Amino acid sequence: MRILSLLPTILATALLVQSDEQLSSYFKRHPEADANRDGVLTCEEARSHRRPDPSRGDKLNSRSAIAAVRCFITRLLTYANGADPEDADFVEIEKILARSAAHKYRVVETIAAMIDSPLFREK
Repeated sequence: MRILSLLPTILATALLVQSDEQLSSYFKRHPEADANRDGVLTCEEARSHRRPDPSRGDKLNSRSAIAAVRCFITRLLTYANGADPEDADFVEIEKILARSAAHKYRVVETIAAMIDSPLFREK
């Protein structure tokens, strides 16, 4: 079994687990994250505040963001397969990127698209 099959679970768990120290530190930097203004920042409030929001100027479709996701996919496939993708493989990488874009480039969705691809399953 490949270690990458566990990666989505590990990433999801890491994103959900936040210590009180992390929340306290985040609250000091971003007091506006406390949505109900009770003076205590919850994990849900912090997660909601961190989500990309076009009204805050976050650009999910910028060229650099797309290039970073493409690089992430390529590097992860290189690690999983033990070799760089060949020129013909980049068509499939673009399909993975398109599936990732449909889910706003979420890491878990990007990894799931990569794992479902023939590049991961058949090489």
